[in-house]
Amino acid sequence: MLKEMPTSIEEGSEWFILPKKWFDAWEKFCYIDVIEASLDDPSINLRGVERKHPGKIVFLDLFETIEENQV
Repeated sequence: MLKEMPTSIEEGSEWFILPKKWFDAWEKFCYIDVIEASLDDPSINLRGVERKHPGKIVFLDLFETIEENQV
C-alpha cells in the first residue's frame, strides 16, 4: 500500500507522518498484502489465510508527550 501512495503534494491534500514500524503492523493487522494478492489471484481463500499476529497496535505510539497531559 505504501508503494501506491502519491509522491507529490497536491493543493488541499493532507499528509500525516507515521512511524514505519507502526504502519507495517497496521497493514499486517488489516491483511492488506493478502487482499492485494487476492485481487490478482481470485482463487486465494481469504478466510483460510493463517499468519502470525502483528502484535498490539497502540495508537499512543503515534504521539509524543510534551508535558504531562499534553501530546
